[in-house]
Amino acid sequence: AGRQQAHKHDNERPPSPQEAAFLESYFTFMSETRGAERGELQATLDASLSRSGKPFDIYGMYIAVVRRGGYASRAHARTALSMPEVFREMRNFDEGSTYTDIGRRLLDAYGAHLLAYEKAHPADVNQDLCPVCGTDDGSMIECDGCLTWTHIRCNRPGATIKLHKVTPRAGVYTYTG
Repeated sequence: AGRQQAHKHDNERPPSPQEAAFLESYFTFMSETRGAERGELQATLDASLSRSGKPFDIYGMYIAVVRRGGYASRAHARTALSMPEVFREMRNFDEGSTYTDIGRRLLDAYGAHLLAYEKAHPADVNQDLCPVCGTDDGSMIECDGCLTWTHIRCNRPGATIKLHKVTPRAGVYTYTG
């Protein structure tokens, strides 16, 4: 499964048909498996990020996590995911956000309200390997030029030379792997 394209300001994305379909599937799943009503569940999630003044972006969080290889377990998520990066892709994020405990808040919310859905939909979880080191463990970052995902620790000067080539005239990055 390929990673879905991410943009620097995914938190500003307009609602899409994919988002509407996901939310319908998610709320149906939660109702059938946990007896959770849509409004009650949304209110619970909204309360976890109440200072943003925006509804909790369930779709934005889910897509950001599965694109990075999934939550799997809290222990895995703590080492493999950068929850502040996930937060930046959610509509709840703004530059003035002052959540000092955002990682814990999002880990708690995902584990309690999205993990069961992720486990029931394994095809949603990206399984791509980092092209630099060949593994899939650790927090990943997407290249703005070629949209290739590498580990944050692998994305350093010299480490990705084999992946990129700059077209001097256009200044465009292309994948050469």
